Amino acid sequence: MMFDDGDRYVTTHECAQLFSVSTTTIRNWVTRGLFPKPYKLGKSVRWRKKEILAFIPKEISCK
Repeated sequence: MMFDDGDRYVTTHECAQLFSVSTTTIRNWVTRGLFPKPYKLGKSVRWRKKEILAFIPKEISCK
């Protein structure tokens, strides 16, 4: 069984790279409600890649 890459979870660092911002900016966006809420996995936080990819066009259209 093959998994879609969109089913993968990404880190704060990977999100920051996708948006060309710092990890602090990603955390600030989450706090301000400007970025999808992450999933807590133990002490870590992750986002589903497909949720982040769906968010990108919305984020770009707001600029």
